Amino acid sequence: MKRFFLTAFLAAGALLSLLSCAAPANKVGEQPLPVPVREILRQKLCVDLRYWISDAIVSNESVTFTVKALDEEIAEALNALRPGAVILFAESCQDGPQVGKLTADIRAEARANGWYDPLLTVDEEGGRVERLTFGPHFPSAAALGGMDDAYIENMAGELADLTLASGFDLDFAPVCDIDSNPKNPVINTRSFGHDAQTVSKGAKAFIRSFRKHGLLSCAKHFPGHGDTAVDSHTGLPRVEKTLNDLRSLELKPFKAAIDEGVDCVMTSHIQFPNIETGALTGLNGQKILRPATLSKTILKDVLRNELGFEGVIISDDMDMDAISKSFDWKEAVIESWIAGCDITMVTKRFQSLASIKEWDDLLDKAEAAVADGRYPLGELIASYGRIKKLKDRCRENKETLTLSFFSYCGPDKTPQEIDSLSKATITMKGDASLLKEMPPEKSQWFSRNFFSAARQRGFLIFNGGSFEVTPDIVLVYNYSSASPPNSEIENLKATIDKAKAEGKKVILLSCGVPVEEKLFPNVDLIVETKGSLAGVSSLFSH
Repeated sequence: MKRFFLTAFLAAGALLSLLSCAAPANKVGEQPLPVPVREILRQKLCVDLRYWISDAIVSNESVTFTVKALDEEIAEALNALRPGAVILFAESCQDGPQVGKLTADIRAEARANGWYDPLLTVDEEGGRVERLTFGPHFPSAAALGGMDDAYIENMAGELADLTLASGFDLDFAPVCDIDSNPKNPVINTRSFGHDAQTVSKGAKAFIRSFRKHGLLSCAKHFPGHGDTAVDSHTGLPRVEKTLNDLRSLELKPFKAAIDEGVDCVMTSHIQFPNIETGALTGLNGQKILRPATLSKTILKDVLRNELGFEGVIISDDMDMDAISKSFDWKEAVIESWIAGCDITMVTKRFQSLASIKEWDDLLDKAEAAVADGRYPLGELIASYGRIKKLKDRCRENKETLTLSFFSYCGPDKTPQEIDSLSKATITMKGDASLLKEMPPEKSQWFSRNFFSAARQRGFLIFNGGSFEVTPDIVLVYNYSSASPPNSEIENLKATIDKAKAEGKKVILLSCGVPVEEKLFPNVDLIVETKGSLAGVSSLFSH
């Protein structure tokens, strides 16, 4: 009954103005509005379904990852909030038909209740950032960086087809960060390379291919996350570079992406004290320098005015520790809009029907910021125009798109074929003939079980484990970070030394940041995947 009244209200009321040409009354009095202020503000929100728990607001530490279908309660909450975008993660993407139905149901719910289609978004980069794990393995950007344009475009097209077939409009790719800091804990193999030219080449190839296939693209993380030594998921990074420093390196791939026609740019939660000196009061009552996501200087002066970007600016997740442990989340969302973000992502707050009260409070505060001029009305309207233009283009893409998940999985695009093609991205150093020694029955077991477990557990099994190829050959596997802890190094060293002491040949499968070559020069073969499983299954099968 509660759902019925909500549906009737939405269908009959002002929300239909989102798709009409009528200009509602403007209480602010500055200029005619295309839609009411509150409805524009809703369009500037991106939420996630991972943290949904029925009937109660819960702490961020008490979460479940079970939302794989749109039930009545979640639909009611979505209809109450009417966000402009929804992001899904691997927990909500079990298989093709399931995620295809979930995305279709969200879109249908919006249309049935008279609110503007939400952008359905996903992080599907390839390599270790992979949400559609039911599909084929795709190479990491680091593995693709050394390939030619045609190869990268082909692989990006396969990735785009899987993403579109799963029902998504926008993929948060490509990564335009340059892997310039060898101790970077979060970018490393997600980057196409160590220099601006390599990263620009890879980013442009992704954007061209996405456009050709009908998928929206997003360059991230502006103005560059490659030179940080802190992961913004767990802390607030700080980079001491000047604007001229960024112009000489970090900004070049973003400029290349903009010139290539990238649809969106995602911000980074990084402080640049030599560029942005403004501060906000943090949760601790102290003044905290504005990170890029909350900086007019970086988003408007640099990204908009200097680089000429006219598309949609999307924030990185505001529930990452860099923001959520530094600032009040509602104030941070409003400040991100004032700074220049068109859409702001908040993943942990959409938790229950009761949590909608918190979102309503955010919208109340944001409306007040517009009314008192803190968030200028003209900037809000311009932001809405950019969002609407992006969504209109997205609808045009959907009208020409005939792909379905089932056609994607047809004989022309099998996971095995893509794995085989991806084998070219793997680097081997040493005696490659050792790979041919693995007996077929062991090769089949290894390909089937090892990599299935690795993907399901997010690479957690890569910690110096070993696999007997033959009585004389052992394969040691590892997933290293840019700065592996001593315990990992010692564990790996012990495994290798034991095998060598027994007179065995050692194959070292390096599945993370390729640091093992310097640490263990005594192995007979190193197979570097640069943070990607793509192609490895075909490499070890014959």
